[in-house]
Amino acid sequence: MNVIICILIAMVATWVSIHYASRVALRIDLVDIPGGRKKHAHPVPLVGGISVFFGFVLSTSFLSDSLNDLRSFFIASGLLIFTGVLDDFKELEAKPRLLMQVFVALLLTLWGGNVITSFGNIFGFGEISMPYWVGLCFSVFAIIAMINAFNMLDGLDGLSSSVGLSQVFSCSVIAFCAGLTRDFSLLIIFMSCLLVFLYFNFPWVKKSHAKVFMGDAGSMFLGCALAWFSLWIPKFSNYDVHPVLMLWVLFLPIVDTIQVVVYRILKGNSPMEADREHLHHLLLSVGFHKRHVTIFMFIISLFMGSMGILGYVCDISQPLMFYSFVFFVAAYLVATFYLRKVRGISE
Repeated sequence: MNVIICILIAMVATWVSIHYASRVALRIDLVDIPGGRKKHAHPVPLVGGISVFFGFVLSTSFLSDSLNDLRSFFIASGLLIFTGVLDDFKELEAKPRLLMQVFVALLLTLWGGNVITSFGNIFGFGEISMPYWVGLCFSVFAIIAMINAFNMLDGLDGLSSSVGLSQVFSCSVIAFCAGLTRDFSLLIIFMSCLLVFLYFNFPWVKKSHAKVFMGDAGSMFLGCALAWFSLWIPKFSNYDVHPVLMLWVLFLPIVDTIQVVVYRILKGNSPMEADREHLHHLLLSVGFHKRHVTIFMFIISLFMGSMGILGYVCDISQPLMFYSFVFFVAAYLVATFYLRKVRGISE
């Protein structure tokens, strides 16, 4: 009953926050202006992430479970929201954004204790354990990578939030099956906040344009939250949930970021240079409608997450899960190569 009340609080708080924060955003120019690579027709308030964060923090404060071990997560997320709002206002340079992300990752690992020290038996030759400092470096890198992956994925109405929703759902199912009831409650509450945001942001059939965007604040917060739970669930299930399962859950942002970075490097460009080489850009370039691209990528993400759930529930061997994951990565790379070829022909 306590969780249901928290879900209702989360949904109402997120809804009210979006409604009123959007008005304030329009007055203070916290909006996304169309032009260049931005194809929307009207200025759109960038307060979706702020509202989701507000709804999540407010509602979880009513949970009966102790959240003392999550203080680092809430503070780190707040710092990302603050940085994202500044970025939405003034378009910060890459260096201060990266420094804040490093600081946030260190908060989550050193203070929050969210350091993974085992990859499990992914190759089939025995468990791969790491010294603490190696696990710390890996965890910091993983958090920063996920924050930026979601930031780069936020390119269409409803895309990053719907993909994030599917991944939060998959994490919640795995947490429930692993007996992590408090984390299951947190993830369900987070899902309710994202659902409210999607009502305003998703390209519904009868809606001309998104009423609100997530903004850099929201995409970074979403990436941070998924990074946190993807490290937290294996660690605090005593690795009953194998880390390779979380690769399946996070498949889309991880693999899409890898293929884009590799493509940019092969072309002699900076890995951080903005372009239109993500999967959603490629699908649009060959004639897909924006709504269909968002739905298609949501389905891909949900399918991959379901494979991770199936791997846990059916206790599928770690090597099989890992090598199957590698196969799907290869298939993804081939698909993006083919889409570029089709795009080149059509141009």
